[in-house]
This record gives sequence, C-alpha cells and structure tokens, in this order.
Amino acid sequence: MTSEDLRAIVAMETRAPSRADEVRALKLCLRHLIRDAEALELPTVVTALETAVTALDSAAAR
Repeated sequence: MTSEDLRAIVAMETRAPSRADEVRALKLCLRHLIRDAEALELPTVVTALETAVTALDSAAAR
C-alpha cells in the first residue's frame, strides 16, 4: 500500500458523505449480504435484507 493509498483511505473516512452517498453505500452492503444469504440458501434472511433495502429507498425518497 502506497502513501497515496493511505491518504485516500483517510480522506474517505474523514469526509462528511452526503445522505445519498450513505444510502448508496448501505444498499451496496445489503446487496452483498443478500447475495451471500442466497448462496447459503437462507430465504428468511434474504427477505429481511430485501425489506431493509426497500426501507432505505423509502427513507431516501423523503
């Protein structure tokens, strides 16, 4: 890892992301979890995570 990489990571962690960026990041994490839950054949978990994505969409629309 270069010093430029480290500076980029610090900048990403310390800047104040917009609400849209936060929602986008959360949805990305949830989608990865959904994919993992599907691979593990956990339908109840998939449904719960999909509900969370829908809730984020609703909250973001307000």
